[in-house]
Amino acid sequence: MSNNSDDFGSFLESVQNASKSKGPENTSNMKIISILVRLGEVEMAQLVAVVELPWSDFINGIEALKSAGLVAVTETKQGGRVKLTDEGQRWANALSSD
Repeated sequence: MSNNSDDFGSFLESVQNASKSKGPENTSNMKIISILVRLGEVEMAQLVAVVELPWSDFINGIEALKSAGLVAVTETKQGGRVKLTDEGQRWANALSSD
């Protein structure tokens, strides 16, 4: 049972970390998450085109989500692939149920 509370604690911590960004960055994060929910794992170039954010907002959003443990970036020859982590998927599910 304590394992479930540990899972919830880490989930809550990741939500709080991701929520620390305010203003446009937080909007950028939400756009990135919503696109990843629909597309799954995608090339960075494809994601930036679909999200339609300025490059700096996009990169700041990816970095914030990565440091919060909500997305994972795998380096490739094309620049990288981005996907939601299990934690990111739970976070997105929690947001969509509100």
